[in-house]
Amino acid sequence: MIPVARVRLSGGAGWGRGGGGAQEGDGEGGGGGGHLDVSPLGFIEVDGACARYHAIPDPERHARTLKAAAGAAATLATAAAAAWRLRGGEKPARRFLPRGR
Repeated sequence: MIPVARVRLSGGAGWGRGGGGAQEGDGEGGGGGGHLDVSPLGFIEVDGACARYHAIPDPERHARTLKAAAGAAATLATAAAAAWRLRGGEKPARRFLPRGR
């Protein structure tokens, strides 16, 4: 049996420098951090002359998809509201379809 997993690794670091003053708290810096995420996807079963992959169901998949769609919709709505506000709250002058007679 061979396990199959998704591994995500992210990290960052920072550094600083002081203002050169004589007060306490001036000078140097530092920092760093990281994140490791591992999630099981399935396993490969090796049996004699054949190998079969068996997926492990992900019960949170639909919830993540819904969250991503809601986030995208909120971003688009915010961008549209910001554009409307930057135009001074006026309706756009262009029409994509001609008015009926």
